[in-house]
Amino acid sequence: MYTSDFDSPSFYSYWYVIKDDKEDLSLRSYPSKIRSEIRRGLRNCSVDLLNVTQIKSLAEDLYQVYKNAFRRYRNPYIKPVSFEIFKENMLNLYTNLMYGKFL
Repeated sequence: MYTSDFDSPSFYSYWYVIKDDKEDLSLRSYPSKIRSEIRRGLRNCSVDLLNVTQIKSLAEDLYQVYKNAFRRYRNPYIKPVSFEIFKENMLNLYTNLMYGKFL
């Protein structure tokens, strides 16, 4: 999904995370402890392209992550959608590529 309005001063119910400086892919710029944690994370998880069957089977778990994120935002003006709407939205979004991180 392409967007050009990520830096709008208007209030939205979501945020963009942008890293706009060059990354040293060798990880040399990080302290050794952080390099070790990054390497351990790369060994212990995978990121896979999800298909519709996987999205359906993960819907309840994904909804719990979604609800927990809302709880941490502590914004009284925005309420999470119901599970049914969430699942429908996830399946409608499947026209785009969707990835999942697995430990």
